[in-house]
Amino acid sequence: MEDQVKKLEFVWWELWAVLGLSIGNLVIIGYFSQNYPLAGVLVAVNTVLMIMIYRHNKYVFLFVTVASCNPLLWVINGIYLKNRWNHPDANRDSAFKIKSKAMWWNLERGLRLVITAGIAWAFLAYYLQDRYEKDLSLVFVPVVGMLAFYFAYKHLVAPSEPN
Repeated sequence: MEDQVKKLEFVWWELWAVLGLSIGNLVIIGYFSQNYPLAGVLVAVNTVLMIMIYRHNKYVFLFVTVASCNPLLWVINGIYLKNRWNHPDANRDSAFKIKSKAMWWNLERGLRLVITAGIAWAFLAYYLQDRYEKDLSLVFVPVVGMLAFYFAYKHLVAPSEPN
């Protein structure tokens, strides 16, 4: 039984988090394109939630599933979550706690590069625009795209490390 629990993978959780980071944030930006401050707040909240799901936080996974208001997703994620509720990876402390700067240095070098480039792009793209009304899609879409391409490359192209 213990070996069976450890063999369960979190492919759907990670895929759902990547889709939420990429397509989810793009939908938010597109839907709230006339209200950029609200779009920025919603993108930030969605990004935090999806990162926590990516780190296998079962409580955030449950919350976002219920908040989706999608009965099909409730059934699929409910079964998926039920099978992984007692999994050691879904119950570790690091899935919820954010540790100081040690967490930053524990990230992979490529992810740190993407995050740093994304922050630099967002800052420069916002402040170098001449217009009175800033085009936030120019600010956020490339950043979300960089994150999406990084995670897609990491999970679909790069070979996985042997356990």
